Amino acid sequence: MKDIHQQKLSFDSLNAVQQSNCISQVNSDIADRSLSGTFMYLVVWFCIAYLIYMDNKGAVFTQWLLAVSAVITVSSIIRVAMIWLAKKYLAQAKVSQYCLIAGLTISSLSWGGMAACAFLDTPLSSQSDLILLATVGICAGGAISFSASRLFTWLFLSCMLVPILVVEIVFTQSMQIEIVMVVVVFFLGLLSATKNPHREYMSALISNFQLKEISNTDALTGVRNRRYFDVQLHEEVQRSKRNQYPISLLLVDIDHFKKVNDQYGHPVGDQCLINIAKCLSDSLHRVSDTMARYGGEEFGIILPNMSADRCIEFAEEIRQNIAVNPLKVREHNISMSISIGCYTINNMTKNVNPEQLISNADEALYRAKRLGRNRVEANFD
Repeated sequence: MKDIHQQKLSFDSLNAVQQSNCISQVNSDIADRSLSGTFMYLVVWFCIAYLIYMDNKGAVFTQWLLAVSAVITVSSIIRVAMIWLAKKYLAQAKVSQYCLIAGLTISSLSWGGMAACAFLDTPLSSQSDLILLATVGICAGGAISFSASRLFTWLFLSCMLVPILVVEIVFTQSMQIEIVMVVVVFFLGLLSATKNPHREYMSALISNFQLKEISNTDALTGVRNRRYFDVQLHEEVQRSKRNQYPISLLLVDIDHFKKVNDQYGHPVGDQCLINIAKCLSDSLHRVSDTMARYGGEEFGIILPNMSADRCIEFAEEIRQNIAVNPLKVREHNISMSISIGCYTINNMTKNVNPEQLISNADEALYRAKRLGRNRVEANFD
C-alpha cells in the first residue's frame, strides 16, 4: 500500500484500458449528478416566471414567458435524453462524453441566454436581480457537481455566465460594472473552489484503478491472476452467447517443473515461470485475448471468436516456440516444454457456462500429459 501512495497518481500513469475506464466512470458520475440539476432548472425558472407574471400580466410578458419556458423545457428534455444516451453508451467513453457535452451545452446556454436577456430591455428585466441571484446559485451547485471533470466545470460556467458578460459589455448602452464584477469574480471563484475537489476525486479514482490492477495481477509473473481470469471468462462467455460466436480456452502446464526447482533451486524456477509467462503473453496479438496464471505452473488463455482449427494451430505455435528456445536464467540455459489442453465451443446455448469450458480444457490437458507431455490435445463441442 505504501508503494502505491508513493507513486505519482495521474491520469497518464494509467494504461489505455484504465484511462478509458476512468473516463467512463467520470461520465457515469457526471450523468448521475446532472439529473437533479436539470429538474432544478425547471423548478427555479417556473418560480421566476410566476413572479414576473404576477407583476405584469400583459400579452407581451405572457408571450415572452411562454417562449422562454418552451426553450428551457425543450432544452431540459434534450439534456435528459443525452444523459440517457451517455449512460447507455458508457462502454464507449468518447461517445458517452460527447452526449453529456451536447446535453450540458444546450441546457446551460438556454439558461445563460435567458439570464442575459434579463439585462436587456425585455420583460425579463423586471426580475433581473432575482434571475442573477438564481443563476449564480445554480452555478455554485452545478460547479460542485461537475468538479469531477474540469472540462465540464469550465463548459457549464461558461455557458451560464459568459452570455451575461457579453450582453453587459457589448449590447447595453451603459455597462453596469457591478454586474460584470460579480459575474467575473463568481466565475473565477468557482473555478478556483472546485480545483481541490477535482484533484481529490481524480486521486481517489486513479488510486482505486491502480489498487484494482494490483488485485488482478499475479505478484510473481506480473500477468493476470486467477481472480481476474475467472471474472473475464464469465464475461466472455456471456458476450459469446449474445453475439453467437465461438470461444476457445487453453490450459497450459509446464512439464516436469518440480525437477527444475529441485535441480536449480526455487529462485531459478521462479524466473522460469516469469519467462514462460512473458512468452505466453507476447504470443497474444488481439486486445480481446486474455492470459493469466491459473495456479502453480499452470496458465490459462481465453480466445474469444477463435475457431477450433485456429485454436489448435495457435496452441501448437506456442508449444513449439517454448520447446525450441531454451530459457536463459542466470548462467543456465534451461530447456523446457509445455502441455496444452484446448477446448472450443461453437454452439453457444444458454446452458453453456465457464465451468464447462474449464472442465473440458482440463480434460484435454491431462490427456496431453498422459500421452507423454510436450503436446497439444483438444476437445470440441
